[in-house]
Amino acid sequence: MFLDVATRNPATGRGASDIWVSVRCGDSWAEPRKPVAGINSDGYDVFPFVSRDGMDLYFVRDFATFYRIPLREALRSVTP
Repeated sequence: MFLDVATRNPATGRGASDIWVSVRCGDSWAEPRKPVAGINSDGYDVFPFVSRDGMDLYFVRDFATFYRIPLREALRSVTP
């Protein structure tokens, strides 16, 4: 599950948003974790969604640009 988490940029004090991930573990969900794979920036990273074929994660940065990252890479740092 991808979560859009409102944050505050510690350097500027301005609002921001990051994408976090929780993975299914049996009958429950793991504690959400912030992925390290080139997803989050100092601004707004929002609206995460997975491609129809399940191969890529798409998201919007700063309400202006779509980004794509292979789903396997996006999940690498958050899966057990």
